[in-house]
Amino acid sequence: MVGLIALKTPIINLLFQRGLFDYSATEKTAFALLFYSVGLWAIAGSRIIAPAFYSLQDTWTPMKIALICLGANLIFRAVLIFPLMHGGLALATSLSSTLNLILLLRKLGPKLGGVDKRRNIQSLLRIFLCSLPMGLAAYLICSIGDWSTAGNVGEKMLIFFQEL
Repeated sequence: MVGLIALKTPIINLLFQRGLFDYSATEKTAFALLFYSVGLWAIAGSRIIAPAFYSLQDTWTPMKIALICLGANLIFRAVLIFPLMHGGLALATSLSSTLNLILLLRKLGPKLGGVDKRRNIQSLLRIFLCSLPMGLAAYLICSIGDWSTAGNVGEKMLIFFQEL
């Protein structure tokens, strides 16, 4: 997530910026990618937690939570689309995914006899804190290149893959 946020513009530039897809389109796409990236951890967590309900022969709980999150997504979109435009749509998806994970974990805990929330939060914080220097280094290395123009793909790929 942190790497994707730090490298959003170089990734979009290398993959898409050519022809009619100019730097303005790259900036707008990177803006949406920023807000989608924020919710990746929640989407991944939900994909792991939901099958636990199925193994417990409980298919209704994840479905009910998904419907609640669908409604929340619609509300988030209505609220966020005006200040953030297309970024608001992406952020609404990330927020509803986070809500989905939280609700799934709250319902799964009692079914399993408890979940060590404190340990999970500490683990997430450690992962995040360890990811920050990597994201900063990736951002600084990629700031060397000129990502506003198309072309120079070879040079840009050398800069981009230098930090990987």
